[in-house]
Amino acid sequence: MEQPGSAAAPRQIEVPVAEARVRLTQLIRMISMTGQAVLIVDGGRPVAAIVPADTAQSRAEAAAATDRARAAAAGWARRIEEVRATVGRQQADRIRAMEHLLSEAWGLLDGRCPPGVDRAVDGARAAYQEAVGPRRS
Repeated sequence: MEQPGSAAAPRQIEVPVAEARVRLTQLIRMISMTGQAVLIVDGGRPVAAIVPADTAQSRAEAAAATDRARAAAAGWARRIEEVRATVGRQQADRIRAMEHLLSEAWGLLDGRCPPGVDRAVDGARAAYQEAVGPRRS
Protein backbone atom coordinates (compact mmCIF):
# COMPACT_ATOMS: atom_id res chain seq x y z
CA MET A 1 0.00 0.00 0.00
CA GLU A 2 1.24 3.48 -0.82
CA GLN A 3 1.41 6.46 1.50
CA PRO A 4 1.75 10.00 0.23
CA GLY A 5 4.64 11.80 1.86
CA SER A 6 5.24 15.48 2.35
CA ALA A 7 6.07 17.68 -0.60
CA ALA A 8 9.77 17.66 0.38
CA ALA A 9 10.05 13.89 0.75
CA PRO A 10 9.39 11.36 -2.02
CA ARG A 11 6.44 9.02 -1.63
CA GLN A 12 7.00 5.83 0.32
CA ILE A 13 5.66 2.37 -0.22
CA GLU A 14 4.96 0.24 2.86
CA VAL A 15 5.69 -3.46 2.47
CA PRO A 16 5.41 -6.15 5.17
CA VAL A 17 8.61 -8.04 6.02
CA ALA A 18 7.46 -11.33 4.46
CA GLU A 19 6.46 -9.62 1.21
CA ALA A 20 9.73 -7.65 1.07
CA ARG A 21 11.69 -10.91 1.37
CA VAL A 22 9.81 -12.40 -1.59
CA ARG A 23 9.84 -9.22 -3.74
CA LEU A 24 13.31 -7.85 -2.86
CA THR A 25 14.67 -7.85 -6.43
CA GLN A 26 11.50 -6.27 -7.79
CA LEU A 27 11.51 -3.61 -5.04
CA ILE A 28 15.15 -2.72 -5.70
CA ARG A 29 14.49 -2.30 -9.45
CA MET A 30 11.41 -0.19 -8.73
CA ILE A 31 13.42 2.06 -6.37
CA SER A 32 16.10 2.61 -9.00
CA MET A 33 13.46 3.63 -11.57
CA THR A 34 11.08 5.72 -9.44
CA GLY A 35 13.27 7.03 -6.65
CA GLN A 36 10.61 6.05 -4.13
CA ALA A 37 11.55 4.68 -0.74
CA VAL A 38 10.25 1.35 0.49
CA LEU A 39 9.34 1.21 4.17
CA ILE A 40 9.43 -2.32 5.54
CA VAL A 41 6.93 -2.85 8.34
CA ASP A 42 6.51 -5.65 10.84
CA GLY A 43 3.05 -5.82 12.32
CA GLY A 44 2.35 -2.29 11.10
CA ARG A 45 5.44 -0.87 12.80
CA PRO A 46 8.26 0.52 10.59
CA VAL A 47 11.48 -1.49 11.06
CA ALA A 48 13.63 -0.66 8.03
CA ALA A 49 13.72 1.26 4.78
CA ILE A 50 15.22 0.77 1.36
CA VAL A 51 16.08 4.12 -0.20
CA PRO A 52 17.69 5.19 -3.49
CA ALA A 53 21.48 5.30 -3.41
CA ASP A 54 21.62 9.07 -3.91
CA THR A 55 19.37 9.55 -0.86
CA ALA A 56 21.56 7.31 1.26
CA GLN A 57 24.65 9.14 0.05
CA SER A 58 23.06 12.49 0.84
CA ARG A 59 22.30 11.31 4.36
CA ALA A 60 25.87 10.09 4.77
CA GLU A 61 27.13 13.45 3.54
CA ALA A 62 24.75 15.22 5.92
CA ALA A 63 26.01 13.06 8.80
CA ALA A 64 29.62 13.87 7.87
CA ALA A 65 28.80 17.58 7.69
CA THR A 66 27.14 17.35 11.11
CA ASP A 67 30.22 15.64 12.52
CA ARG A 68 32.46 18.34 11.04
CA ALA A 69 30.21 21.05 12.50
CA ARG A 70 30.31 19.39 15.93
CA ALA A 71 34.10 19.18 15.80
CA ALA A 72 34.35 22.83 14.77
CA ALA A 73 31.94 23.85 17.52
CA ALA A 74 33.95 21.90 20.08
CA GLY A 75 37.12 23.62 18.88
CA TRP A 76 35.48 27.03 19.16
CA ALA A 77 34.14 26.16 22.62
CA ARG A 78 37.67 25.22 23.76
CA ARG A 79 39.07 28.43 22.29
CA ILE A 80 36.36 30.54 23.94
CA GLU A 81 37.07 28.87 27.28
CA GLU A 82 40.80 29.57 26.87
CA VAL A 83 40.10 33.22 26.06
CA ARG A 84 37.68 33.47 29.00
CA ALA A 85 40.30 32.05 31.37
CA THR A 86 43.00 34.39 30.00
CA VAL A 87 40.75 37.45 30.28
CA GLY A 88 39.75 36.37 33.79
CA ARG A 89 43.41 36.16 34.84
CA GLN A 90 44.14 39.55 33.25
CA GLN A 91 41.14 41.09 35.00
CA ALA A 92 42.21 39.62 38.35
CA ASP A 93 45.70 41.09 37.84
CA ARG A 94 44.21 44.50 37.05
CA ILE A 95 41.96 44.33 40.12
CA ARG A 96 44.93 43.48 42.34
CA ALA A 97 46.92 46.38 40.86
CA MET A 98 44.03 48.80 41.36
CA GLU A 99 43.51 47.59 44.93
CA HIS A 100 47.22 48.14 45.63
CA LEU A 101 47.16 51.66 44.12
CA LEU A 102 43.99 52.56 45.98
CA SER A 103 45.49 51.29 49.22
CA GLU A 104 48.55 53.46 48.64
CA ALA A 105 46.31 56.47 47.89
CA TRP A 106 44.37 55.95 51.12
CA GLY A 107 47.65 55.61 52.99
CA LEU A 108 48.83 58.96 51.62
CA LEU A 109 45.48 60.54 52.42
CA ASP A 110 45.58 59.12 55.96
CA GLY A 111 49.06 60.67 56.38
CA ARG A 112 47.87 64.11 55.27
CA CYS A 113 44.42 63.96 56.80
CA PRO A 114 44.24 61.55 59.78
CA PRO A 115 40.86 60.25 60.86
CA GLY A 116 38.80 62.87 62.74
CA VAL A 117 40.37 65.94 61.05
CA ASP A 118 38.04 66.35 58.05
CA ARG A 119 34.41 65.15 58.06
CA ALA A 120 34.27 64.79 54.25
CA VAL A 121 37.40 62.60 54.17
CA ASP A 122 36.07 60.60 57.13
CA GLY A 123 32.80 60.06 55.22
CA ALA A 124 34.70 58.94 52.11
CA ARG A 125 36.91 56.68 54.25
CA ALA A 126 33.83 55.08 55.86
CA ALA A 127 32.13 54.60 52.46
CA TYR A 128 35.30 53.02 51.06
CA GLN A 129 35.60 50.64 54.03
CA GLU A 130 31.95 49.69 53.67
CA ALA A 131 32.36 49.08 49.92
CA VAL A 132 35.51 46.95 50.09
CA GLY A 133 34.78 45.20 53.35
CA PRO A 134 37.02 44.48 56.31
CA ARG A 135 39.67 42.46 54.40
CA ARG A 136 41.19 45.53 52.71
CA SER A 137 42.57 48.68 54.25
